[in-house]
Amino acid sequence: MTDSQPLKILFIRNCRGITDTTGAETYLLSLIRNFPTKDCECLLMCITNPALGQTRWLDVLSASGISYQLVPVKSTFSLDDFAAVRTITDQYKPDIVHGIDHRANAVAFHGARRAKVPMISSFFGWTNWEKTSWRGRLYPIIDRQTMRNAAAVIFDSHYSAGQMSWKGNRPPLAVIHNGVNLERFSVENNKPDKTFSTRFFNGEDVRILCMIGRIHPVKGQLDFLQAAKEISKKYPECRYLIIGDTPTGFESYLETMQQYVSEHNLNAKVCITNVNSLEIPKLLSCIDLFVAPSYMESFSFALIEAMSMSKPVVTTRVGGTPEMIEDGESGLIVEPGDTTALVDAILNLLSNDHQHALLGENALKRVRTEFTVKVMAAKTIKLYRQIIEWHDSVKLESITAEDKEDILNSLLHPRN
Repeated sequence: MTDSQPLKILFIRNCRGITDTTGAETYLLSLIRNFPTKDCECLLMCITNPALGQTRWLDVLSASGISYQLVPVKSTFSLDDFAAVRTITDQYKPDIVHGIDHRANAVAFHGARRAKVPMISSFFGWTNWEKTSWRGRLYPIIDRQTMRNAAAVIFDSHYSAGQMSWKGNRPPLAVIHNGVNLERFSVENNKPDKTFSTRFFNGEDVRILCMIGRIHPVKGQLDFLQAAKEISKKYPECRYLIIGDTPTGFESYLETMQQYVSEHNLNAKVCITNVNSLEIPKLLSCIDLFVAPSYMESFSFALIEAMSMSKPVVTTRVGGTPEMIEDGESGLIVEPGDTTALVDAILNLLSNDHQHALLGENALKRVRTEFTVKVMAAKTIKLYRQIIEWHDSVKLESITAEDKEDILNSLLHPRN
């Protein structure tokens, strides 16, 4: 294959437990939409749970304009997706099969072996379960074993790459940071208005502090509410907006949040809701401060989206966040679980208009130079072509994973 020929990429994503657009879905849509048509043709095989019906995520997917095929799998123990990938690869004849997390990697390997082409995997970390839970113990073992079969594994942060703790043979690892669409997330294209203030806070003249992410203990919504209680004493005009879907199994956490709001008389100040992902840029244009008190992260799309809208962010030192934000320059970083430090950082920005504006400006500059979706897409295409070259050339079979990784890093992160 020559560089002038477009690659045919088959993406596989397991969405059996997905009801809304998560970081992995944002990654998929961002990547596929920003591959130049002269370079790539893409098809998404989306594994679904028919019991969930037409979810918010499927609404977004159907409106996305990308080519996809839904594969319903009724049971976790069903092999219908493994059968389907054989048919899809036979018909589509991909050059690369790209799996997105967990079960999809096993299906992708099966499809790549059928098509006799390389498999790529993207990994976003284990952020859904406690490390001591049975899933937290079992999934890393399964993932490591499955990803050994990949021609390369893409990580969204150096932190995620370091999580793997490989023993024995491993594939080459490539770090490609997530990127944001600066046309969609821009101040110029999303002028602030009172729409969201009216919808959520009765049109009051208020300052909105916002966090976006699934309703889950690792996202730190309860810490945000505890901070809201303290901040309200000094800034009664502040309002607190929590946007996110509640995954199945975490309804009790949502109930705990709602109970906290009621017990501390925050009902008039706090709104816990969800919006269509298409509304996120406009929503961000109306907020004053973005807060992300997470306990686990990989490389948050919500953070870089807020930064691209020139919003100052207060977040925690977890995952790949320190790779994204320079503390005190393009955002403020506190330790996870330290609600006192979280409150102090937020109060600092609320009382200092100059620093508030400066952090927002610096955040946008950092995104423009480091974290655009065009950079993410270009680096991914370079990786695809390098992997295909290795796959097609018997001369390169003796190159070790570490040597290949050095080549990939020089390709993706060239020195000036």
